[in-house]
Amino acid sequence: MPYRGGGPALVDTLSGQVDMSFPTLSAAVPHVKAGNLKALAVTGATRSELLPDVPTMEQAGVKDFVFTQWLALLAPAGTPAPVVSRLSEALNAALGSKEVRQKFQEQGFEPFITSPEEAGKFLTGEVKRYAVLIKSKGIKAE
Repeated sequence: MPYRGGGPALVDTLSGQVDMSFPTLSAAVPHVKAGNLKALAVTGATRSELLPDVPTMEQAGVKDFVFTQWLALLAPAGTPAPVVSRLSEALNAALGSKEVRQKFQEQGFEPFITSPEEAGKFLTGEVKRYAVLIKSKGIKAE
């Protein structure tokens, strides 16, 4: 039976109730660094800055398995382009600062700088990718 969240799955992995799980980096990194979990692979397309010695799933022998946790700053549809541009510039300036990057990394996140256009393409791609997965596996909301 699936878990009702990452927290319970991580607790059961740490306690030995289950052999493995897929926690988020933000949840796993402190336990990996403390020696309580062994990281077998990361699910991103590239190795993590936070766990650089841990291979990707593909490097570990699992093909076509890329799943990343991400956060995005979004504005309502119809927000004027100059406002979106200014927000993007301010966000990217903050993400480019050593202090902000360090705070994100301390929380287990790897910030990256992008443009509104690139972010839009990424979101569109994610929606399409998960729509195919949901349909092909017959996944239904509970």
